[in-house]
Amino acid sequence: MKRIRIVALLAGLGTDLIGTIVFALVLSFFFVARHVHHGDSFELVLERLNSDVPFLVLGYFVGIAFTFIGAYVTARLSRPHSLLNTLIFGLVCTVTGFLFVTINPLWYTILCELTMLPVSLVPGYVVQRGTV
Repeated sequence: MKRIRIVALLAGLGTDLIGTIVFALVLSFFFVARHVHHGDSFELVLERLNSDVPFLVLGYFVGIAFTFIGAYVTARLSRPHSLLNTLIFGLVCTVTGFLFVTINPLWYTILCELTMLPVSLVPGYVVQRGTV
């Protein structure tokens, strides 16, 4: 139990959560502003939000980048047990991702769930090996 660093996990999860939420809010604001500016109703824009593939793909890549950064923060703060802590970080992120199954398209949810854990393990492996 001494190998699990709660502070490192909270710092990494906070980095991931705050970064992802801030980016999602900014991206959503520009998406809504662009479509409302073109005369679409606000309700129609909100319906299109979850079906706009470029919006979802950009959101996915930035979200997974923040997951990577959060895992890196966790790995750096939990040395020499980086791999264990980033594994826990990745599991928490993956389990948390299931909370959003109903609001995202199925393909998006599957993509996120399949990639969060491997992306989370990479920084732990690299930091534990001492290459960074």
